[in-house]
Amino acid sequence: MNASALWHGFIRNEQLKSRFYVLDAAVDLFGEAVKCYKAEVYLACCICVRSAIEAALHVAKTRTHVAPGAAIVDLEDTHWNQLKKWAREEGILDKVLETRVDEARRLGNLGAHLAQRIDRAHQDSTPDKPFEIQIWVSPQEAWGSLVTGRDLILRIAHQRWK
Repeated sequence: MNASALWHGFIRNEQLKSRFYVLDAAVDLFGEAVKCYKAEVYLACCICVRSAIEAALHVAKTRTHVAPGAAIVDLEDTHWNQLKKWAREEGILDKVLETRVDEARRLGNLGAHLAQRIDRAHQDSTPDKPFEIQIWVSPQEAWGSLVTGRDLILRIAHQRWK
């Protein structure tokens, strides 16, 4: 699992280079995820991948490519379920990638909503049943999230603005 090789292959992709002007926020967030993975901060990596995935889908849905280096921006508010539905309809998400994206988002949510999860688990606990929650992510899970984030962003770069 070499995060540097993953990043260099990703950032040097020709389709991504030509679409960077519109996908820059998602690419930047993905770059932060790679840095977190390299620093062995796997939960933070998954939070950044979650953000990159959501940013990439939001940008793909709300930006219209009009010329090299130019896009029209629709400032509509988008929600996760709307983004997924749109991405399925556009052929960006197939069943396999959607399952992987859901898992990457679940791992990112784990960290993004950790305080809420601890609070909820504590409230639901009893003396007979102390609270337990997952508070860490394995290197393998973080790597899977990274690969999924990369694959989604590249698919958007290849398919969305032709």
